[in-house]
Amino acid sequence: MAVGPLVTEGGLAAVMPAALAPADAVIAPLDPPVHRTLALLRRPGALPPAAEAFLRSAQSP
Repeated sequence: MAVGPLVTEGGLAAVMPAALAPADAVIAPLDPPVHRTLALLRRPGALPPAAEAFLRSAQSP
């Protein structure tokens, strides 16, 4: 579900990454700022070569 359009088309508000907000949304910073730990999720089992390359790229420092 796309949350951004729901907000800009009449919803009240949503907490989401500012980078994912629609261009016509009004962005208000949170105080205090929110910090979160992210994880890279993948399905179990063998992955196609492109997915393996993405994982290597995403996990490299």
